[in-house]
Amino acid sequence: MKKCQECGALIRGKVSFCPKCGMPTDEMMKKDTFVKYKTAKDSRSFRIAGVIIGAVVVIAACIAVIILL
Repeated sequence: MKKCQECGALIRGKVSFCPKCGMPTDEMMKKDTFVKYKTAKDSRSFRIAGVIIGAVVVIAACIAVIILL
């Protein structure tokens, strides 16, 4: 059995991705698929961070308007 490099979960058999976090296994990391996976994962993180920051700004603006009224 192998351990996932990302989350440490045990990986059994010849699987391409970790069943817990989805990280590609050693075999998949040797292929171009890993680059596409990592780019997609990073892009998703930036998108989520943008949504959270946007929500905080909108909430802060609403609170400022309520206080000024």
